[in-house]
Amino acid sequence: MIRIIVPCSSDVRIKDLYKSLKKDGLKEVHKEIKITICLNNPTEKVKQIVENFDNLICETFSTKKRGSSVAKNEAIKSSIKNTDYFNFLDTDCVVKKGYSQNLIKATKEKNCPLIFRGLVEFIPSKSLLSELNCYLRTISYKNNPKSFLSPNITVSRKVFEKVGLFNKEMRFGEDLEFGQRISEFGFKVEKRGSIKIIHKDDESFLKTIKTMLGYGRDRAFRIWRRVKLKQIKLRLFDQILGFQPYWESIDPLKILFGLFYIFISRTSCLFALFLLFKKGDEFFLEVEMINGTKRIIKKLPFERDLP
Repeated sequence: MIRIIVPCSSDVRIKDLYKSLKKDGLKEVHKEIKITICLNNPTEKVKQIVENFDNLICETFSTKKRGSSVAKNEAIKSSIKNTDYFNFLDTDCVVKKGYSQNLIKATKEKNCPLIFRGLVEFIPSKSLLSELNCYLRTISYKNNPKSFLSPNITVSRKVFEKVGLFNKEMRFGEDLEFGQRISEFGFKVEKRGSIKIIHKDDESFLKTIKTMLGYGRDRAFRIWRRVKLKQIKLRLFDQILGFQPYWESIDPLKILFGLFYIFISRTSCLFALFLLFKKGDEFFLEVEMINGTKRIIKKLPFERDLP
């Protein structure tokens, strides 16, 4: 069984994602794929939308705790016994034709990888800001083909049983933090180009700034953990900057926007690191496991962090 997990709080675009999955023939393969909508402190509008979804292909449950990490963890724990692979999508996505069949086909390969990532096509709205956001995201995905980036990533149950769940303290970079941990056990991310989705972008300027600040804060948490493990050494600056070539275009506006993103997110990262050093052991090395126990992280192989 493959379970498609979608955290949702207030985004009414969940309706478009559901329609695209249904149109892709999910009803015909409902014994092999099931959608789980994690209603994370949802609005009344979202509740009304989800109530009309077909129970044959979709199940929902609610949690009052905020954060997509919490929602995903609850979905994983509630279905771990009867699920072989977990696929993660966002509410602002729609799947392309053949998604369901190609996902099933990938999990039935003779040497199916335990973690694999499909293709994401970023589609901007009519605004210039949306176009610039999509440009940066496309570059990030292109330059990091084997990083643990969601949406459209599929993970075997065996990985969660070994590595643990998502960090519930992370609001923006829980996939990156999890990706950092899978390297502890030698797991690798492979690509499956036939599993395609479209990621729509229509974020406002304020939401874009909030996202940049959030990624910077969560980057600081990942760096702090390496500091506590005494693995950072002389690569601290490299980890803070995390340089990415955000200017593959000669368009000066795209270059400036890339620099602006780095400035905002890294400033947020430095401020969060300052608070962590000042407060002491605020960021823990414990990981929540499937069975409710805790595991202590002891060592993480070095990999360039992002975004």
